[in-house]
Amino acid sequence: MKFGTEESLEYKTFLSNQWKDIIKFKRRPVTEAERKDALAAEREKTEEEKFGIREKREEKDRSRERSREKREEKDRSRERSRERREKDRSRERREKDRSRERREKDRSRERREKDRSREKREKERKDRSTVTTEKTGQRTDEGEKKEISQGKRRRPHEDIRVKKLKSEDVPLFQPLQAQDTFTGEELEMYPILTVPASLSGLSCSSSDTTGSTESAPSKTTTNNTNTKVHPAEVTTSANRRILKVKGWALSQSQRIVLNVGGTKFQTSASTLQADPSSLLALLVSPESPMKPYEVESIYTYFLDRDPKHFGLILNYLRTVSIGSITKLLPLSFSQLEELALECRFYELEGLLKAVECRMKDL
Repeated sequence: MKFGTEESLEYKTFLSNQWKDIIKFKRRPVTEAERKDALAAEREKTEEEKFGIREKREEKDRSRERSREKREEKDRSRERSRERREKDRSRERREKDRSRERREKDRSRERREKDRSREKREKERKDRSTVTTEKTGQRTDEGEKKEISQGKRRRPHEDIRVKKLKSEDVPLFQPLQAQDTFTGEELEMYPILTVPASLSGLSCSSSDTTGSTESAPSKTTTNNTNTKVHPAEVTTSANRRILKVKGWALSQSQRIVLNVGGTKFQTSASTLQADPSSLLALLVSPESPMKPYEVESIYTYFLDRDPKHFGLILNYLRTVSIGSITKLLPLSFSQLEELALECRFYELEGLLKAVECRMKDL
């Protein structure tokens, strides 16, 4: 047996343990066969322990490898999802760009269509319009000269002659009969109510006037006899003006919407032009600094005023009878003051006089 080798160490250890047992428990000495069996068992146990440690180490290595593969698989899946998202975003961007280009093309096509239609209208308007000189009034278009010579067109200096009619024979806003002096054609023109000249002489003692040709009598006592005193008749002026509009087109039958303090009133241009000296007539005139906004061929104005008495003001403009309006005036002095304030703002002299007369009677 050589010393310094593994067998010698194991053997010495074995012998030392055996001799300890023999000395301690007084056992018999171990034979050579028992010694060899014990040494073989010790070797097998050592080899099994070493083999188990190796297996555990290999199992750990395998688990680490599996975890590493899982991490790599997750990284690859994240990369694939990121690529898919990038592709989706790029596709959405391309779709948005294409849709924007289509919208731009549609807008440009619409603009071209509008420009062509506007040019067409301008061309038609120029074709219809006539070029005249200030002094001679002769037309430069040969085709129009030919039409004038054939009697199809009116010369520039020729006008329309309106037949003279009595004011009481023509209802308010009914067409006046007019005759073209060149062609002899019968035309219709709509009159506009003017402020009656006799309104300034209206007596405040009579609070109930019944119409333009009749008024309620006021009683006066002279030598114990009752006499009837009629105030001056309130009639329309016989010289009715025809509404002439230039600039933006406005016909007398044009519907007008007045947004007064949030409340909308719908009327016509002829009603607002009934009192030419009023602010409402100026509002729909071509010289008005306030232009309306048009929605479905309806002109709309906004007035920042109280709409409480505006309906009564429109009723005043719709009729020539001060008496009928006087019956509709409020009975409260405070309401009459409010109505007078609105009349001063709208510059309605006729209605203001009637309101002041009612206030004096209270």
